Amino acid sequence: TGVPIRDHQRVLLDENVHMVLLDLLAAPFGVSLDEARGSPTGTSPTNGGASKDVIKAVHSTCVLAYRLLKMMIYGNTSFACKLTSFIPFMLTQMGYKFRVSDTLMEMFMDNSTLVGHVTEEVLRGYVKHAQSNKNQIRYAKFLAGVCICNGQNMLQIQDTVCRLVLEELPDLIVPLRLGEDKMVRVELTAAVERKEFKADKLKDTDFPPIPEEGLPKGMLVPLDQYCKQLPHSVNGNLEALLTLYARVAQNNARAKDLVLSLVPCDLLQAVLCGPHHNKLPDKWRAQFYDVVGAVCVDFSQIRVISWPELDEDLVPQSNNPLAA
Repeated sequence: TGVPIRDHQRVLLDENVHMVLLDLLAAPFGVSLDEARGSPTGTSPTNGGASKDVIKAVHSTCVLAYRLLKMMIYGNTSFACKLTSFIPFMLTQMGYKFRVSDTLMEMFMDNSTLVGHVTEEVLRGYVKHAQSNKNQIRYAKFLAGVCICNGQNMLQIQDTVCRLVLEELPDLIVPLRLGEDKMVRVELTAAVERKEFKADKLKDTDFPPIPEEGLPKGMLVPLDQYCKQLPHSVNGNLEALLTLYARVAQNNARAKDLVLSLVPCDLLQAVLCGPHHNKLPDKWRAQFYDVVGAVCVDFSQIRVISWPELDEDLVPQSNNPLAA
């Protein structure tokens, strides 16, 4: 049911299963467990001319090892602290698609003991891999997660994330454009191949025909179509970015100004009160409302739909005969 069984987790940790897993993860890199406990730099797999099948098997084993490490500490910050000394080693393995970031996110999430280990070096490593990997969702979620700890904003982390992502690396931002027609459009930051679309999901929709070569980089796609019709590997980046906006701007005036420069109030108003409102899936509306809550102290900056603007069929009729 997704609820961790702490007794089982404790047994695995007491039997040092986590040390066995870390030894396994260090072996392909020619690093001993004692070395992994330090701060190794520049580690790389030593395949020794191994075949592709062997390399694939090693990769799968490493992915499973990190998944098991994550489940061993899931939902328990004190268990996560047992892996503290191996954080630098884990960071060196982030570029090999072992799902290291998922394990690290579980370690740091709402963990007041480990939040001090989220240094600029750690954040810079995440931003670097978000920039070099096609799938940025996992890294953006981590950056959003560490900005808040147990409901409290981490001011230093928020400022660092702002500087690294919102200022220094604008290419990680998914641009939103507000047109003169009050329609919000999303600019594709990378080309979307035709094979990424599922034809059956595009039937009976108003999505335009997709060329054989797919959608080009820089194309402007209406927000509602972007959210509903494009694959999650594409629109998930904006979803994670909206979460990052909301978390990084919470109780942080400087970050609010930066976020508002990317998603200004008139754009948020167009999304939540304009033609997109009824077309957006609920989870996407909730994402934009989270951003509004983080950046707009005065909610009157976002005009709420008034009754006269709604369709007459949707306006509740009074049963009072005296109401004229």
